[in-house]
Amino acid sequence: MRKYNVLNRLCKITGCALFFIVFCTAAQSATYYVSPTGNDANDGSLSTPWKTIQKCANTMVAGDTCITRDGVYQENLVISRTGTEGRLLSFKSENRHGAVVVGSVNVRNTAHYVRVQGYKVIIPDGGNSGIISSGDHNEIIENYVTTNSTRLGLNNTALGMDGNYSLAEGNYVEKTCFGYNLNGSNNVFQNNEATRLKLNGDCGDVDYMRFFGSNHLIKNNTFHGVDMAEIGGAHVDCFQTFDNGGAQWAISNIVVEGNYCRDAHQGMMLEGKIYRQSRNLIVRNNIFSNCGTWCVCLVDIADARFLNNTCDTSGGIHGIWCRGGNNVATCEFKNNIIYGEGSLYGVLETAKLIDGNADSPGKKNLLFRPGQTITGYFGDIVNRDPMFFNREIGDYRPREGSPAIDAGMSIAGWVDAKDRDGRPRPQGSGWDIGAYEYGAMNLKPPAGLRLVEPN
Repeated sequence: MRKYNVLNRLCKITGCALFFIVFCTAAQSATYYVSPTGNDANDGSLSTPWKTIQKCANTMVAGDTCITRDGVYQENLVISRTGTEGRLLSFKSENRHGAVVVGSVNVRNTAHYVRVQGYKVIIPDGGNSGIISSGDHNEIIENYVTTNSTRLGLNNTALGMDGNYSLAEGNYVEKTCFGYNLNGSNNVFQNNEATRLKLNGDCGDVDYMRFFGSNHLIKNNTFHGVDMAEIGGAHVDCFQTFDNGGAQWAISNIVVEGNYCRDAHQGMMLEGKIYRQSRNLIVRNNIFSNCGTWCVCLVDIADARFLNNTCDTSGGIHGIWCRGGNNVATCEFKNNIIYGEGSLYGVLETAKLIDGNADSPGKKNLLFRPGQTITGYFGDIVNRDPMFFNREIGDYRPREGSPAIDAGMSIAGWVDAKDRDGRPRPQGSGWDIGAYEYGAMNLKPPAGLRLVEPN
């Protein structure tokens, strides 16, 4: 009996106490509420909410949630506290875009494992940004950033991410000079949209997205809707990168996949010509259309691979080109469709092909210029209409009988290969050329083609 009592006491002191501590710690996660009619002297409960989101940010600990009721909040919210793995610090609009922040949201570099979800942010006069996330493992999800101002601050950007291992997903931005800015490493940027950008305030350019850093996945985003009359002499790109600011701005190990780009001067203008350290870029399953000059122009970037893209150069000048003057740039081109009036694809200046074969810069590309005969390169399919489903509305999927069907080559190293609609490759006897595989799933609307404002 004495032995049993000793063990029982040990259990109560150690294991049982530990269980109690773990259980109580999990139960201590709190949910706070904020309302425009609240008061920061309240306790933040559902019945007696706080008035400012900042009060939440100053109070919360790992695992806590801040529910923001519908209404307008005049705040420049600064989040400095941090969550932990599995216990996020979560800020959420009770109804999607119902909580409106007139100001900005700044997730500082001390704040990790933070989620910001569902807010509408309106940038006021002089504002430089809508949402900025500088910490690691953060999630910026389903927010809407806009402005009513024509006098924003220097190089204003709707949404910026400058941390590591973070996610930006399902966001919608408009009316700023720059839509998105991505830096850091190992971030996922997917299913976002930018539209109606403007030369707004103190900035000399207008771009849908700028990206820097390493090991990012940039996937299934939609960039469109710039009105050239609203951007003056600015130069708009869907994707831009450059290393003018230092070697740390170089890009490496980036995948740009499944994006829809239109209404720009360039689909991609990517430069690494200052420090010449940018390398390892995969561009696949993207749609480029209504681009005034280039679908893609790369300068001094090594090991760039263009796979299964669709480039419509109608009204533009150039297709997909790799160039440079420092014997750095190397590229390959496989399974792309280039349609329209402009030039096709290849390497310029001292740029070289990855496989070194100057007579065949690409393989299994489909090249078509309506009403004209082109020569193309050995191994390509030329002078055959790709038969898009409905090019006029931006639907570049192949119709039955398209020469793109089963005519491409399989791409080594593309693990779990899928087309832009998520359909596995191949569907038939071979890979299709371009961003889409032909199949029964073609009955659904093309992915990402949501050309309306969010609710």
